[in-house]
Amino acid sequence: MRLALRVTLPALLSLVACGPQQRVSQCSPSATTGDKPPVLVVFAGEGAEVEMLLSPAVFCQDGNPIASAVSTEVLNQANDSLPHTQTPPTSSDTRGYTTRVTFTPSVPGVYYLTARFEPSLGVARRQVQVVANRTAETFTVRTPSPGTCDDIVGLEPFALCRRGFELSVLAADAGATYTESNVLGLVASQRTAWWWTGTTVTRAVVVNGTLNRTTTPAVIGTGGTAVSSQLLARANGDLLEVRFDEDAGLSVATRSMPGPMSLISNVGSACREGTTYGFGSATQLCAVADSAGTDASVRCVDSAGLNPGASEANVIWLRGAETGIVGLARVVQPPLRDPEVLFLDAQAAAMIDTKQPTPAFNWNGKFLSVRRQDLTLEAWTLPPATVKRVVTEEHIVFQTRDEVLLYRR
Repeated sequence: MRLALRVTLPALLSLVACGPQQRVSQCSPSATTGDKPPVLVVFAGEGAEVEMLLSPAVFCQDGNPIASAVSTEVLNQANDSLPHTQTPPTSSDTRGYTTRVTFTPSVPGVYYLTARFEPSLGVARRQVQVVANRTAETFTVRTPSPGTCDDIVGLEPFALCRRGFELSVLAADAGATYTESNVLGLVASQRTAWWWTGTTVTRAVVVNGTLNRTTTPAVIGTGGTAVSSQLLARANGDLLEVRFDEDAGLSVATRSMPGPMSLISNVGSACREGTTYGFGSATQLCAVADSAGTDASVRCVDSAGLNPGASEANVIWLRGAETGIVGLARVVQPPLRDPEVLFLDAQAAAMIDTKQPTPAFNWNGKFLSVRRQDLTLEAWTLPPATVKRVVTEEHIVFQTRDEVLLYRR
């Protein structure tokens, strides 16, 4: 018996469509994340070449997509786009997509680079820290070292060194020209130095190449902060302020912590700008009006767990003991406002030695300091056999085993 086979046209087309098929490439999410690029530090005014790397998002058995084009951008801190060049994109199944961006940063600061790989492969991002090159600077004071100083500050043409309880005034090329005993602390700001014993406070300025000193009775407890012609200090839980007036000389005023300042517990640092005080603790940063009489005259912000460090004029440096975060709190003249809190770029902050009273760190054989005006970086040549490095508002001081070198910032 013969069976009849009848195939309709739609069924025939279906059979043809089910013939040999083209193999579909199998892709899966890539496990490659790429190493975090190292912090890139370059000098202002010098050309920088930066590799931009985008790790592959997928892994395909027959090969990953190929980058056909790349668009790049370089922005400075003011969000201005800078001229630059880039190389054609390269593609690697294992490493990903790369291009090299070349540009010349003109001023210090952090620069933001992006590279967008096409067709729709993703965006690579990187930051570059640009520093001011001060490595060719020459010292303004050079003097023999009396031994490693506990405190050392510059007061051109002198350097002041406290070793233990002895203060030495070091003159250029001459060594110690004056010494004083029983000195407990030494600070300086804006061409004015202050030091104190258990019973007196001395203010020193340079006039016509001579160190002029004025002394007044005062008892300072846990140290002080120099704010130009004033010294802020702590004494028995109160704020002690030593001022200088050309006609009246030195005067001492005690400002009790009760009142608005009683809101600030465990004050670690103090600063001043005009008639506004700044106070820092592990929990708060506060600005206080000079004529404080009500709670309304205090403005505080959270210090985000950062510890207040050294004070300079109108700022308090903030440091993260373990996180590497570094910033500053700045107070300004009235009308009273919250302290302005600024932070260094995360890459630079991660490199900083948080044990230093002011931000500083080593890089590639150089010494980098941070300018408080704009939180940009400066690079200095580190002398051989350096035993101490001090950063102040006006100077960088390097002390070696044999000498003290003073550089003007």
